[in-house]
Formats: sequence, structure tokens, C-alpha cells
Amino acid sequence: MKPTNLDDFHRQMIEAKQSYFLVEKIDLIQEVSSHAYVEVYNSFIPGFVYRSDCPFTTHNDPSIPLILNPTSKMYYCHYCTNAGNVVGFIRELESCSNSYAIIYLADKYNLDLPMEL
Repeated sequence: MKPTNLDDFHRQMIEAKQSYFLVEKIDLIQEVSSHAYVEVYNSFIPGFVYRSDCPFTTHNDPSIPLILNPTSKMYYCHYCTNAGNVVGFIRELESCSNSYAIIYLADKYNLDLPMEL
């Protein structure tokens, strides 16, 4: 989304900084496990990889999992191709805006968000 003025640009930059801050502070595995069952998927890969049923789809095929990588702090669903970080996970799960997802996670984990660039 292209900012229309300097205030919008400034707000988007602060939101990006807050999102990055939350991705660094919040454990993706912990957050996903509060919404779905998570298990170790491939323990021979350094850093481990975890799998879960995708909360975004209704399929029940365990051979098509939601893959969680704590090293890269990203998730990817092989069924619906949804991917992202912990902020994107909440945004998709709650069908909300990026701003709401940031506030939701900051409140849930009692984190003070950076308000300046």
C-alpha cells in the first residue's frame, strides 16, 4: 500500500518496526500451539522444524501440514500456501488488520511497543 502523505508513511514505518520487534520477541511455536496442536516434524534439520494442522483451512489430511520454522520464524501451509511470521499468523487467523494483530500480540505478551523510528 502506497502512503498518500508523510504522516501515512511515518505510521507505516513505525508499524513495520513494531512488527519486526514482535517477530523477534515472540516464539512462533508457542503462539501457534495456543491455537493448534504442534509437534516436531523433522528433528534432523538444525533448529528443528515443527508441523501443525493448518487453522486457515478445513482439510484433515496430515500429509499436508502447516510447517513452522523457529529459526527463520516463519510458517508455511502446503495446502493453502499461506505463509508469514507471527504477526501475519494472527492477522490471517483473526481476519484483522496488521495494526490490530500488532496490538493483540503486544497485549497478550505484555510487551511495550517502540513508538518512534
